[in-house]
Amino acid sequence: GSLGTVADANRATDTFTLEAVDPESGAVTFNVTSGALPAGGSLNSSTGVISGPFDAVGSPTTSTFTVTAKDSSSNYVDRQFSITISNV
Repeated sequence: GSLGTVADANRATDTFTLEAVDPESGAVTFNVTSGALPAGGSLNSSTGVISGPFDAVGSPTTSTFTVTAKDSSSNYVDRQFSITISNV
């Protein structure tokens, strides 16, 4: 689903946090496995935080991507997300 919209003035400060829980309380890692984050964005594989600074855009631009959350036993789940970067 949509994680939200980043206004132009907040491109350097807005963040999004993905969450997944391992039933055995192990560590979970996050990776973009298809599509792409908005330009300039990055995903911290151990915390699930997506942050910028996101690149400026000339018109509202939506990026759609799939993140795989995987535990230490190689159990995983894929989920599709989107983030829109606004030019206003």
